[in-house]
Amino acid sequence: KGTMLTGRNVADLVVILKTLPIIEAITTLGTKVVDELMKMDPANSVKMQTIEGGFDVIHNTNRAVVRVLITTIMPNMRKIDSSIHLPVKMLQKHMSAIRHVRWFEESANLTTVKVLIRVLRDVCSRFEGLHSLTPWMIDVLSHYSVTFRHSQQMLPLNNAFKRVLQLLSGGLFLPGSTGIPDPCENGAITMHTPLSLMQQDAVCMTAQTLLRIMSYGNGYRVILGLDSDEFGITANMSVWDDVVVAPSNAAFELPPKDDDDIIAEIPETENAEPMTIESITVEPEKLQESVKSS
Repeated sequence: KGTMLTGRNVADLVVILKTLPIIEAITTLGTKVVDELMKMDPANSVKMQTIEGGFDVIHNTNRAVVRVLITTIMPNMRKIDSSIHLPVKMLQKHMSAIRHVRWFEESANLTTVKVLIRVLRDVCSRFEGLHSLTPWMIDVLSHYSVTFRHSQQMLPLNNAFKRVLQLLSGGLFLPGSTGIPDPCENGAITMHTPLSLMQQDAVCMTAQTLLRIMSYGNGYRVILGLDSDEFGITANMSVWDDVVVAPSNAAFELPPKDDDDIIAEIPETENAEPMTIESITVEPEKLQESVKSS
C-alpha cells in the first residue's frame, strides 16, 4: 500500500486455508515457512514466533516482520470447534482484512491519501488520545477527508490534514453521529462502532486540542513531530504567540457503581467475630396491648 513508516516495518499477510484452522497446524506451517526461507537463502537469519491468530516471521538483522494471519474459506466457518480451532470472530476479522486491501487498491490508491495516512499514523502514535484509531479507521478517514467534496476535486495534503482534525473535533466519531459508513460492510456498520464511549470521547477532545494549537504560531511543528512535545500539549496548558491553549475536558464519565459492586469491594476484616441474632418470644396478649397503647 505504500503506507509503512520507518521503524515500524511490520507487514500483514493473510493466508486462507482450505482446511480447518487447527491451532497446532498453524505452528507447523510457521516452522515450514521458516525452513523454506532458509533453503532459498541460507544467509537470511529469520525466526518464527507464534502469535494469536497466526505467526510472525522475524528477520534477526533488520528486525523486519511479516505477520501471517490465518483464516479459512467461508463454508468452513460453520464447522469451527473453539476447542481445537481458531475462534470464528478472529477468522472473520482476518477475512475482512482482505476486503480492506481490495477496497484500498480500488478506491484509495492515491498519492495524497497515502501520504496523509503516514502522517496520521505518526501523529496517532505520539498522542495517547488517538491511540484507539486503528489502521483501517485511518485509511478510510484519510480517503474521506481528501475526496469528501468530489472524487475528481481532491483537497491538498495540508488542508486534508486539517480537515481530519476538524471532523474528529466536531464529533464525527461520537455517539449519535452518522459517522462514516464502513465501505466493506454494506453501510450497516460505522467506522467508530468498535470504539468504546471513553475512546470516542478521548479522540474528540484530543483532536479539539490539536486543532486549536495548530491555529497559533508554530504549534503545527509539535503536532507533526518536528519539535519535541516537552509539556504534553494534550494534557497540560501551553502558550502559542501569547495565547494560552488549555486541553479539552472529558465529557464522558463512567456511571456510578451499583450497591452490589460496592458491597463486593468491601474487604473482609480478619478475625472478625460472626454476628449473632437472638430470638425474642413475645406473647400475643402483650403485643396487642402495646399496639393499642401506641
